[in-house]
Amino acid sequence: LCEIVTSAYEVGETDGVQDAFASQYILPLLCMKYSSQSSSEATTKVQKLREGRAVDMTDFNFDSADFEEVANELVSTAVEAATSESNMLDRGALAAILNAIFASCCGKNHNSEYCMNFPNVALFTLQIMDDMFSEDESTMVTPDLVSFALVYCTLLQSPSMEDEALAILERAKKLAKKTAGSQRRKALAAERRRRPRQNADIDEDDFVEDIEELEQRLQSFYGSDIKILYNSKDIIVVSKPAGMVCYHTKKTTAGKITTSRKKKKKSSESSAESEAAKIMDISLEDGLLDGLVPLSTLNPSARGIVHRLDRGTSGCIALAKTDDAHLRLVASFFLRRVKKKYSALIPASAVNGFDGTVAVKEMAVGSEGVVIIPVDGRPAVSKYKVLSVHGQERPNSQQSSNSQAVLLQVETLTGRKHQVRVHCANGLGRPIFLDPLYSDFAPLQSTKSDQKSKKKNQKRYQSYTSKSKSTRTVNESATMLPEAVRNLLEREKNNPYERFFLHAAYLSIPEFGIEAESPLPEWWWRTLDDFCGAR
Repeated sequence: LCEIVTSAYEVGETDGVQDAFASQYILPLLCMKYSSQSSSEATTKVQKLREGRAVDMTDFNFDSADFEEVANELVSTAVEAATSESNMLDRGALAAILNAIFASCCGKNHNSEYCMNFPNVALFTLQIMDDMFSEDESTMVTPDLVSFALVYCTLLQSPSMEDEALAILERAKKLAKKTAGSQRRKALAAERRRRPRQNADIDEDDFVEDIEELEQRLQSFYGSDIKILYNSKDIIVVSKPAGMVCYHTKKTTAGKITTSRKKKKKSSESSAESEAAKIMDISLEDGLLDGLVPLSTLNPSARGIVHRLDRGTSGCIALAKTDDAHLRLVASFFLRRVKKKYSALIPASAVNGFDGTVAVKEMAVGSEGVVIIPVDGRPAVSKYKVLSVHGQERPNSQQSSNSQAVLLQVETLTGRKHQVRVHCANGLGRPIFLDPLYSDFAPLQSTKSDQKSKKKNQKRYQSYTSKSKSTRTVNESATMLPEAVRNLLEREKNNPYERFFLHAAYLSIPEFGIEAESPLPEWWWRTLDDFCGAR
């Protein structure tokens, strides 16, 4: 078992361990191993499972298994797999493997039809972790929010374990309180006492009114690109505009919503270049809280945030409004049960200095492919499809020699930071237009601090490219942009916010029945119009 886990983790990290547990039916095998039922019968069933044959598991009493023994073997295997030959424990690897084990207890794997729930195994595993850590902190890691989320969702699938699930939720709240700073703890405590509009009796009509009112409130700060796509008692899905940060790690004066600023903004709504508009840097988190939207407190540094979009990226983002929804969302993302699709505008031909690792002969409409290259040293997989080609006489026709841009759909099968940006630049050799980090096509008005930050980040990610990046300066590269993109820069020269051509267009969360689509922002359409003359 240790060899299986070690090999799976080296190849695919947590996803690899989950796939190994599912494909080799490790949990059913262990439960049968530590069961009072016939071992020969158990062995026969497992052999059939591994051969891909149908097996009737209804006659096997899993409750007869010694779940504590199963959990003991799982934890000892995780510790052994995370320990090097020099007897050094890799705590990061141990935490990841244990979370993969919790995920395997949670039911259907994202890459398999295998579907069995093992709540008792998850509970005993958590208990053994606690006991080992209390005895010797050097031999074990503490459960994190992902651990609690996976155990919580496993327990929710067993109606008889509702009390145990609530206990896990309380532990997650205590963890959030512990990791928060003193000021944040006060804010969280006040929020838990207040909980505005969090009422089980609210009906759908009220939510419709809330959406319209909140949307208008947010648009007064950030323009028409911000929209509410979905709203319930548990979750809100927002189409975030490019330039808006999801949350602030450190809040400056520009990021605060004050009464004077609201009045100033209201009095100058007709002026697109008002001084207030220039200096405001309101985060999505603060904008929603100011609109009296209750957000989960389990992420104390970023209320309600479970996943994020970069400042320059627009599109769908889901935020948890309750702590219960937060844990369920965390589990859904970890289990790869959430589907995300992005729209990206990239050059039609590979860019010098960006030698892609994926051999792409041409970018014709309808062509598809897969990019599999690490991101920040971790396995990452994306699927792409060409939606349209721009810059030739007939939009959406086969690529011709004078094509300038391609509108790409990218579906991320893993969720790494900057995954789409890295895969476009260093997988396809076609960096996203205006990407300030992975592209030489930076805006003409980039400041020296922007360029300094870019050089620093490029040095960090230089291992992704087969050749070093171009030595062209920011201003030299910007002059090489297609005319349609340069027109955008000219129109938006007074816009202080970062933006590039990456848009989170689609978000599906089956756990909550959510399927949200976000249309391309208006400034995208204006640029596409400049490319081909018509939408």
